[in-house]
Amino acid sequence: MKRAVGAAVLLLRLLGCGGAASPAGTAGLEWTALPDPPVSPRDGSLGAWTGQEALFLGGRTGDLCPPTASCVQPERTARDGAAYDPDQRTWRPVAPAPVDLPLYGPAATVGDQVFLLVAGQLHVYDASDDSWSLGEPPPGPRDDLWSLTSADGRVVALRQTQRAAFVADQALDPATGRWTALPADPLVPTFSRYIVTTPHGLVLTGQPEVDQPGSLLEDSLVRAAVLNPATSTWRELPGSDQLQGLFTWTGTRLVDAEIFVTDGGQVNSYGRPVPSGGTLTLPDGSWGRLPDPPQLGTGGWRVQARGGQHTAIEGYLYNDATQRWTVVPQPDGAAARPGSAVWAGDRLIVLGGLTNNDDDPDAGLAAERSNSSPEGTGLRRRELLADASAVGGRGSSLRRRVHLRCSSRCAEQRRRHRGRQVAAAHAVGCRRHGADVRPPGPFKRHPH
Repeated sequence: MKRAVGAAVLLLRLLGCGGAASPAGTAGLEWTALPDPPVSPRDGSLGAWTGQEALFLGGRTGDLCPPTASCVQPERTARDGAAYDPDQRTWRPVAPAPVDLPLYGPAATVGDQVFLLVAGQLHVYDASDDSWSLGEPPPGPRDDLWSLTSADGRVVALRQTQRAAFVADQALDPATGRWTALPADPLVPTFSRYIVTTPHGLVLTGQPEVDQPGSLLEDSLVRAAVLNPATSTWRELPGSDQLQGLFTWTGTRLVDAEIFVTDGGQVNSYGRPVPSGGTLTLPDGSWGRLPDPPQLGTGGWRVQARGGQHTAIEGYLYNDATQRWTVVPQPDGAAARPGSAVWAGDRLIVLGGLTNNDDDPDAGLAAERSNSSPEGTGLRRRELLADASAVGGRGSSLRRRVHLRCSSRCAEQRRRHRGRQVAAAHAVGCRRHGADVRPPGPFKRHPH
């Protein structure tokens, strides 16, 4: 039985240690204990960074039915949460939300405010006074097919899929509470849409909306367009050679550090391995490969967090400034599967996780175990100090039917890929919400 466990807290800092590590190395990483958070054990909290505090709202608590089991076990989600100040090394409880918070639901952070869409309602948490309020939801369908992101002090509500029956994406001004429609983009019809803010404007990515997504390589490759902030007009960028575009702005370019690679499988094969992630440079719109990406399945602790110069993914830390990868070690006594992660500048904070040990009901908690740290507390509250310089490796590919446990916002993505499932495309919708998606069983590997 899987169990939600207590808090593991990782703080990532640049130590300036110098030399690079070997591909399997964890140079510059170490752990120390942090205070206990004021919440029960959990997994899947909604994470946000206000500039001062890392917020963890809601989350899944209690025992979980294993994905391959025949049992049916309702998931219990929490309304409370916790806020951590990494400079003061202190926690505080967060006021409970007025509704149950969905796992990996649509959310965006602007300043001290976190905006969440729950069952068609816009709930706003204000960290400055620890309070909840209701806002006006985006105009359009009251369904779960919106995503939220912050952009230049606004909240952008993006439709997951845009078809011929166009539904305008929206931008919210938190100061006035008013939504403004964004202009129609040139990529329609597309699905698995994603948007990120850059100094050059909003960059939108998506995959072509076709009858059989993934059957042809040209219909599987991600497309992109940039919205000029001065003229409010879109410009479509040149075609890519990668499968997804869950980008973050690193300060110099856009990077999707996903290391998954697939050849499409035996049916309708692409004829070659095609990467999921890659880079995009603006304003010219040139695409590039990740620098010497490691091989899927060779990393360490599988913390998932995209943000700025650093990305934690598939057990690796990628630093775009050095273009190197570092294995993230699993601390002794920590949960096998890490919980929600939040980037706080150059520090990574992780809360909770899941253990899969049926024999030890307290496995992963380690609350009673001693530690050599000055606090002498259990191993479940940790601090990771790391040099972000590291290493490279190679890629891999697979084609599998994947069972995903993720939010209802992934339902359309699951239906769309049912029948012929390419794991890279299937996982996109859930990965963007923080879900840890891992395909079962062995997989094929391809050299780059």
